[in-house]
Amino acid sequence: MVIHRTWKLLITLALILLPAVSPAAEPGIGQSLVQLWPVFSTAARDYPISPATLAAIALVESGLDYRLIRVETGSAVPALESSSCLIRSRCLSHRKRREYVLAIASVEDFRKIRPMLLKSSGFDAGLMQINNWWVNRLDLSLSDLVLSPEDNAKAGCMILAEALSRSGNLIDALEIYHHGHVADGSYAERVVMAMRRLVSSLDKLERSAERHDHEV
Repeated sequence: MVIHRTWKLLITLALILLPAVSPAAEPGIGQSLVQLWPVFSTAARDYPISPATLAAIALVESGLDYRLIRVETGSAVPALESSSCLIRSRCLSHRKRREYVLAIASVEDFRKIRPMLLKSSGFDAGLMQINNWWVNRLDLSLSDLVLSPEDNAKAGCMILAEALSRSGNLIDALEIYHHGHVADGSYAERVVMAMRRLVSSLDKLERSAERHDHEV
């Protein structure tokens, strides 16, 4: 479990630069982080962004679920309503729009959904919930954004690095990442909370593994 301790240290060091909030662990988060850490590490390799920061953003944005897509449309789409990929939908009454949340698990799922994505008002995809507006700007293909957690995480890192170069500090960069501009700091606070949840969840995972080792 030494590798878990290393990740916990990296995340804890990242927290030193950010304001304190109360931690709250959730089951399964630690294991997801273990599986996805190479994705975040690779994405952050060439940028002044820590993998821990990317992981925390992904936890806020997608719950570390790289299959997740949120689609916004001006009206109901029957094909999305009946799709096997649909997790939930809701009316955005203040915008007079509808939001669909989908889980794209395979290339075949993507092929079925792709025409509707292209016709939608907009969508956010993958681990980092990258908006479709970035596809051309970052020279991504739509399938890369949706089907590749590696490409998705790298896109998120590029967007955050650009925001950091504009703002000069991580708190404002996180706000720009989410809102497109510096806001009230509430999104950055959510990311800090997510970092602490990751540390707490890794603690639980490590203790569970140690108990298992003793029992064996």
